[in-house]
Amino acid sequence: MAFNCYWDWSSKLPDELTVEILCRLPEKPLIQFESVWKAWYLLISNVCVPRISSSAPLSGFLFRLIPLPPFSDYRMEYAPSDCRRTPRDRGRFVESYSKLLPFQPIGRDVLDCCNGLLLILHRSSVPSQYYVCNPATKQCVAIPVNPNHLDPIYAVLVFNPVEYPPNNSNNNYKIVRFASSASTATVTHPPELNVFSSVTGKWVNQPVPLQPEPELYGFKWLCKSVYLDGLLYMLSYTKYLLCFDLSADNLNPRAVKLPN
Repeated sequence: MAFNCYWDWSSKLPDELTVEILCRLPEKPLIQFESVWKAWYLLISNVCVPRISSSAPLSGFLFRLIPLPPFSDYRMEYAPSDCRRTPRDRGRFVESYSKLLPFQPIGRDVLDCCNGLLLILHRSSVPSQYYVCNPATKQCVAIPVNPNHLDPIYAVLVFNPVEYPPNNSNNNYKIVRFASSASTATVTHPPELNVFSSVTGKWVNQPVPLQPEPELYGFKWLCKSVYLDGLLYMLSYTKYLLCFDLSADNLNPRAVKLPN
């Protein structure tokens, strides 16, 4: 009955007034209300969130730190927006997600971050166990284990609340794992990506045949990527920009030769 009440009053108000009411809500319930009604989702995502984001102060940055040899393992670090980083700032960042996990993580266990979500790997588990955490909402999800993931390999998290509307109040995201065969691929065995979707709850193995074959089969890629407008970009050591369309069933792989 309460839901019908919300539906009735909001459907009779002009969008401008509905937006003014919604924007007065705290951020957490505002995002949760996206799943109440499609019209609310569009208003909150397209109007309320940009308005709040433009007026909200930037709290800080997440960045990857690679120590000098012999310590070659990277780790994710946090710095406040004024760049005056202190051990206390890092402690708060680690505490924001470590309490959500069933194990005590170290810096390099945080593999990636995307629009407020963290991708964390439990390295001592075999097969590899991934977790997706939202420090803001204090939520953490254990990703179903793939029995073929025997080695801890670099993976990335892709999430855009505008591209992937909420489903049953859960974030819709994908995890892209660079299969171990990628660095030893041959012409008869193209590199592979393992893609997990929170919508299906399953891992899917995706061969990604790339052209030109002689230069790209057997390539190695940099352990960092960029996700933009549904496309995942990464660089190979053979000086190619690789592009994968995560909305396409075959990922529509493309390779662009970089200038010398």
